[in-house]
Amino acid sequence: MQKDEVVVLPVVPSYIRDLWSLLTPLARNKTVLNIGAAGNVEYYLDGRRDLWMHDRLKSSASEVVGLDLDEESVAFANARGEALVLGNCETVRLGRKFDLVVFSEVIEHVNAPVAAVDNLMRHLNPGGRLFITTPNPTYYGTILRALLNRSLSVYYDHVTSYFPENLVVLCQRLGLKVSAIHFFNTVDKRSAGLRVRSWIARQIGRTIPRYASNFILIIEAP
Repeated sequence: MQKDEVVVLPVVPSYIRDLWSLLTPLARNKTVLNIGAAGNVEYYLDGRRDLWMHDRLKSSASEVVGLDLDEESVAFANARGEALVLGNCETVRLGRKFDLVVFSEVIEHVNAPVAAVDNLMRHLNPGGRLFITTPNPTYYGTILRALLNRSLSVYYDHVTSYFPENLVVLCQRLGLKVSAIHFFNTVDKRSAGLRVRSWIARQIGRTIPRYASNFILIIEAP
């Protein structure tokens, strides 16, 4: 939707405590394709499996297939008993479909986001869902750093940032239906100080969702 050339969101965004409160029920007893499954896998498989999204998905889904284009990380995971598939989400053809595709913290990395979303939708069963998460550019920490004239914390392999409105336009170009938009905050438990900062971020995000660190956009397959 648009009004005077400005995007109007098709659904009212809400704030959720964490993505797992939403993702776990969506994945339960479903076939799942997890995009970017090998991200930071060397860290997770060094005694931190409980933090690895791919492993957590396996605890609820009936089947999880992991896809990643990082050849070394895929090989690292597979040498330790995993079965990740090497491929690019923009072009891969897996020859099968899934109930849920998880595209978490990946779209900001890809070269061709429209092609990636279009291709992933082709891997969904009728009534399936594409679950996208990405950093939120209006996160309060980013705004605060800008107000203090400090450099922004932009990861070297992030090629773009998205407002929810940008992804809605992307979906409109492909004729896709956005069924939900949720803001949430990631939680960093590596130290007491980081846990306190995460708690503060959660309180701010609960009050003003647009200040949360990340957002979720869910697309429904026809």
